Amino acid sequence: MRRITWLLVLILIGLGAGATSSEATNRGLRFSSIGPRVGVSFDPDQFVIGGQADFGDLFPSTTFLLPVVEIGLGDSRTTTSIGTDLLFRLRDRWGQWTPYLGGELAFLITNYDGQGNDTATDLGLSGVVGVQKAFSKANTLAFECKFQIIDAPQIKLTAVLGFGQ
Repeated sequence: MRRITWLLVLILIGLGAGATSSEATNRGLRFSSIGPRVGVSFDPDQFVIGGQADFGDLFPSTTFLLPVVEIGLGDSRTTTSIGTDLLFRLRDRWGQWTPYLGGELAFLITNYDGQGNDTATDLGLSGVVGVQKAFSKANTLAFECKFQIIDAPQIKLTAVLGFGQ
């Protein structure tokens, strides 16, 4: 199963890296926006709330970098995730819904409630698939799905807002 997941991720990254854009823009590597994230995760079953900052494009017209902090509540535990998403836009059309994919590397701290307050730490890796609409170069709305590759929630569904200059 792990080999199939890795193969799927590599294929999606290859498709994203090969995508071209007829309306390319280069935002550059700079602070662009900040905003909340809210959603749910499954296995563990939790309500997830957090925030992220958008630091623009690492490479022209194809990637964007988001430091992410999330707290998951429920399923007899509290999970804190501190990480970064590296995402590849498949198109660069700011006024339309634009698909993206990539991954997240996160440091996970899990505090188990009612079990002697045990705490576990892990380094998690997730794949990310989403769609984003920009209302300007800094104000965005996105919906995304993260799926486990290594030591992360099996599935996480979130809505993401970005507010900037």
